[in-house]
Amino acid sequence: MSSETQPIWTFPAIAIESGAIDWRPTGSRYICDPPVLDTDQDWIVFVNSLTSFAAALGKSVQGFEEGESCSQCPSLISIRLPPDVNLIATDRWRLYQKYVVATEVAKRLNLLRKPDRILLFDSVIFGSDLASWKSDRVDVPAWGGAKRYAAV
Repeated sequence: MSSETQPIWTFPAIAIESGAIDWRPTGSRYICDPPVLDTDQDWIVFVNSLTSFAAALGKSVQGFEEGESCSQCPSLISIRLPPDVNLIATDRWRLYQKYVVATEVAKRLNLLRKPDRILLFDSVIFGSDLASWKSDRVDVPAWGGAKRYAAV
């Protein structure tokens, strides 16, 4: 990627002041090559307390907006900061690690299609708990076991 198309990544200082402990870029602007430049800057953020983090940002940022959260994962919230920052925050270290792993795998595979990225994230974060998936279901063929895939 040339330096001309390299997006500028600046983590908001107000998020650090509000309790961010660790953060990494995520989302299509980071994952895709070439990057998607007409979208938000997405960050996965590890915090001590979701409630305290959201409250501190709400008091400090004009135009703060708590975004979509996942009913299946209450330990993950989305917070939008003007003009184009989306903080995906969690207070669960393991969930944060899974999100970072999913991001880096998606980047390595250069998953350009959003449904493919969602499927990967759902798989890594929720594993086999299909009821939690936000993506379309994947039709898994019936397993034939040793009879179907016998060694030759």
